[in-house]
Amino acid sequence: MEMNDLMIMLNARSLNLEMDSWEWKWNKDKKFSVKSFYNVLLRFHKEYVAPIEPFPHKLVWEAKIPLNAKFFCWSLFRGRILTKDKLFDRNISGDNLCILCNDNKVETSLHLFLDCSVSAQVWQALIGHLTRAGIILAAESVKMFLTNWPSLHSRGFGEIIWDILPFAALWVIWNHRNRLIFEQEPVEVNKMVQQIKNTVWAWLDVEWNYRSRKKDHKFSDFICNWAGLITDQW
Repeated sequence: MEMNDLMIMLNARSLNLEMDSWEWKWNKDKKFSVKSFYNVLLRFHKEYVAPIEPFPHKLVWEAKIPLNAKFFCWSLFRGRILTKDKLFDRNISGDNLCILCNDNKVETSLHLFLDCSVSAQVWQALIGHLTRAGIILAAESVKMFLTNWPSLHSRGFGEIIWDILPFAALWVIWNHRNRLIFEQEPVEVNKMVQQIKNTVWAWLDVEWNYRSRKKDHKFSDFICNWAGLITDQW
């Protein structure tokens, strides 16, 4: 920039005695945000091609589940969890077979959480009474499974449980698989189903503190029998 250009720019500014402040020109409110900065970087990246569909980040980060479960589900969405197929490709595991079902099938994320015979039994126990259970579980990826998880056409406690259910099931299946590998814990479908129900109850208690409202509802009994209260209404 030449001196004349600098003087022209300065002459166009009116100075006063007020305190100076920073403004972020990439946002309408002139305030910095990580999102706006990220978008600026993408716009200046010549090789970047914007996705046709935006990534459904709200599906995970706005879910009413604990933060560690959000991180897990986000990693699962992004294909970052270390299933045995990935460990095998990195020469960390001696085989890439699913230890949960032991059916000589490669352990991918899709297999472990949806196609595995053990996981299938878990899902059958949870939502098998619904007429569209087969459609719900026939997803091409775990991401699509969560994205297409249907809404329950009812209001109240049952709706909250239904929204949390898939996250709790994925969380328990993953942790049960890890205990099987590192602690040789036996595979017990009934125990996994009960752990999922317990997890839903624990997450609800953390987020909404429903224990304090027992005078209006017997929530403990409700949670134990919640599967039968969710009906095929969507």
